[in-house]
Amino acid sequence: MDFELIKNILILPGGLIALLTFLLSYLEYQKQGKQKRVDLYLDMERRLFNNDNFQEIRLLLQKGEPEITKIERKMRSDYADFFENIAMLMNSKLIKKMLLVTCFLIMLSYVGIMMISGITSLKMNNIGVY
Repeated sequence: MDFELIKNILILPGGLIALLTFLLSYLEYQKQGKQKRVDLYLDMERRLFNNDNFQEIRLLLQKGEPEITKIERKMRSDYADFFENIAMLMNSKLIKKMLLVTCFLIMLSYVGIMMISGITSLKMNNIGVY
Protein backbone atom coordinates (compact mmCIF):
# COMPACT_ATOMS: atom_id res chain seq x y z
CA MET A 1 0.00 0.00 0.00
CA ASP A 2 0.99 3.50 -0.70
CA PHE A 3 1.81 5.81 2.22
CA GLU A 4 -0.45 8.54 0.78
CA LEU A 5 -3.43 6.16 0.70
CA ILE A 6 -2.91 5.08 4.33
CA LYS A 7 -2.67 8.72 5.38
CA ASN A 8 -5.94 9.57 3.62
CA ILE A 9 -7.73 6.56 5.14
CA LEU A 10 -6.63 7.54 8.69
CA ILE A 11 -7.66 11.20 8.33
CA LEU A 12 -11.38 10.37 8.29
CA PRO A 13 -11.50 8.47 11.63
CA GLY A 14 -9.22 11.06 13.23
CA GLY A 15 -11.52 13.87 12.13
CA LEU A 16 -14.59 11.99 13.39
CA ILE A 17 -12.94 11.39 16.77
CA ALA A 18 -12.02 15.09 17.02
CA LEU A 19 -15.58 16.14 16.14
CA LEU A 20 -17.07 13.68 18.64
CA THR A 21 -14.70 14.91 21.36
CA PHE A 22 -15.68 18.52 20.65
CA LEU A 23 -19.41 17.72 20.82
CA LEU A 24 -19.09 15.75 24.06
CA SER A 25 -17.03 18.50 25.69
CA TYR A 26 -19.61 21.11 24.63
CA LEU A 27 -22.44 19.05 26.15
CA GLU A 28 -20.46 18.65 29.39
CA TYR A 29 -19.82 22.40 29.46
CA GLN A 30 -23.55 23.09 29.15
CA LYS A 31 -24.36 20.56 31.87
CA GLN A 32 -21.84 22.12 34.26
CA GLY A 33 -23.27 25.58 33.57
CA LYS A 34 -26.76 24.40 34.45
CA GLN A 35 -25.47 22.73 37.59
CA LYS A 36 -23.69 25.91 38.70
CA ARG A 37 -26.89 27.93 38.17
CA VAL A 38 -28.86 25.43 40.24
CA ASP A 39 -26.23 25.59 43.00
CA LEU A 40 -26.37 29.39 42.92
CA TYR A 41 -30.16 29.40 43.18
CA LEU A 42 -30.15 26.88 46.05
CA ASP A 43 -27.54 28.96 47.86
CA MET A 44 -29.69 32.09 47.53
CA GLU A 45 -32.75 30.20 48.75
CA ARG A 46 -30.78 28.85 51.74
CA ARG A 47 -29.54 32.34 52.58
CA LEU A 48 -33.09 33.65 52.61
CA PHE A 49 -34.78 30.91 54.59
CA ASN A 50 -32.00 29.92 57.01
CA ASN A 51 -31.11 33.41 58.19
CA ASP A 52 -32.94 34.20 61.44
CA ASN A 53 -32.66 37.96 60.85
CA PHE A 54 -34.23 37.61 57.41
CA GLN A 55 -36.99 35.43 58.89
CA GLU A 56 -37.81 38.11 61.45
CA ILE A 57 -37.83 40.90 58.87
CA ARG A 58 -39.95 38.83 56.48
CA LEU A 59 -42.53 38.08 59.18
CA LEU A 60 -42.73 41.75 60.16
CA LEU A 61 -43.16 42.76 56.53
CA GLN A 62 -45.87 40.14 56.00
CA LYS A 63 -47.79 41.37 59.03
CA GLY A 64 -47.22 45.03 58.18
CA GLU A 65 -45.87 45.66 61.67
CA PRO A 66 -44.41 49.11 62.44
CA GLU A 67 -41.70 47.42 64.58
CA ILE A 68 -39.77 46.93 61.36
CA THR A 69 -38.27 50.37 61.93
CA LYS A 70 -36.86 49.19 65.28
CA ILE A 71 -34.75 46.47 63.65
CA GLU A 72 -31.10 47.36 63.34
CA ARG A 73 -30.36 49.36 60.20
CA LYS A 74 -27.59 46.95 59.15
CA MET A 75 -29.98 43.98 59.21
CA ARG A 76 -32.56 45.85 57.11
CA SER A 77 -29.82 46.87 54.70
CA ASP A 78 -28.59 43.26 54.43
CA TYR A 79 -32.15 42.15 53.64
CA ALA A 80 -32.42 44.78 50.90
CA ASP A 81 -28.98 43.80 49.57
CA PHE A 82 -30.12 40.19 49.29
CA PHE A 83 -32.87 41.21 46.88
CA GLU A 84 -30.50 43.50 45.00
CA ASN A 85 -28.27 40.44 44.51
CA ILE A 86 -31.26 38.54 43.15
CA ALA A 87 -31.97 41.41 40.75
CA MET A 88 -28.32 41.37 39.66
CA LEU A 89 -28.45 37.61 39.01
CA MET A 90 -31.61 38.08 36.99
CA ASN A 91 -30.31 41.05 34.97
CA SER A 92 -27.03 39.28 34.23
CA LYS A 93 -29.05 36.21 33.15
CA LEU A 94 -27.16 33.89 35.49
CA ILE A 95 -30.53 32.70 36.77
CA LYS A 96 -33.66 32.85 34.64
CA LYS A 97 -36.15 35.58 35.46
CA MET A 98 -39.11 33.21 35.56
CA LEU A 99 -37.45 30.97 38.16
CA LEU A 100 -36.66 33.91 40.42
CA VAL A 101 -40.09 35.44 40.05
CA THR A 102 -41.91 32.22 40.85
CA CYS A 103 -39.67 31.25 43.75
CA PHE A 104 -39.24 34.64 45.38
CA LEU A 105 -42.48 36.33 44.28
CA ILE A 106 -43.99 36.61 47.74
CA MET A 107 -40.85 38.08 49.28
CA LEU A 108 -40.33 40.36 46.29
CA SER A 109 -43.78 41.84 46.71
CA TYR A 110 -43.15 42.57 50.39
CA VAL A 111 -40.02 44.58 49.74
CA GLY A 112 -41.48 46.38 46.74
CA ILE A 113 -39.43 45.12 43.81
CA MET A 114 -40.60 46.82 40.63
CA MET A 115 -39.86 45.16 37.30
CA ILE A 116 -40.29 47.48 34.37
CA SER A 117 -39.24 46.25 30.93
CA GLY A 118 -36.34 44.18 32.24
CA ILE A 119 -34.97 46.91 34.52
CA THR A 120 -35.24 46.04 38.18
CA SER A 121 -35.15 48.63 40.90
CA LEU A 122 -35.53 48.09 44.61
CA LYS A 123 -37.67 50.37 46.75
CA MET A 124 -37.86 49.70 50.45
CA ASN A 125 -41.06 51.49 51.34
CA ASN A 126 -41.71 52.67 54.88
CA ILE A 127 -38.98 50.68 56.58
CA GLY A 128 -36.23 53.29 56.58
CA VAL A 129 -33.47 51.38 54.78
CA TYR A 130 -32.26 54.22 52.59
